[in-house]
Amino acid sequence: AIAGTLGITAGDPVLARRRVMYADGTPVQLATSYLPLDIAGGTPLAEDDTGPGGTYSRLADLGYPPAQYREVTRVRPPDDTEARALQLDPDHRVYDITRTASTRDGRVVEVTLIVLPAHQWELDTEWDAG
Repeated sequence: AIAGTLGITAGDPVLARRRVMYADGTPVQLATSYLPLDIAGGTPLAEDDTGPGGTYSRLADLGYPPAQYREVTRVRPPDDTEARALQLDPDHRVYDITRTASTRDGRVVEVTLIVLPAHQWELDTEWDAG
């Protein structure tokens, strides 16, 4: 599904960035971003620290500024790996968010899968890229 969203063939190489975010020592978010290798390969996007402004600033530097974002959010139980990483009981629920970032001409330049413990977050999202 991610390959199709990125406009590539399943099995084509991508740059994947995986992160666990913490607040006061507590894991609060898992995020895995997928970027097309023809854009991100060999760039600061492949570094641990992408620099000021993060991924979206680096995409802009490379000529692919995100102009539109879309998020699809679901609520579900965590899988075993997520429950361990986020220190959750199996009966907890998580927000499962798929975010896509697209350029003005519609090219998807990033797909990010985000998992948040539902009891730690309230979601209210609205934004323009500009």
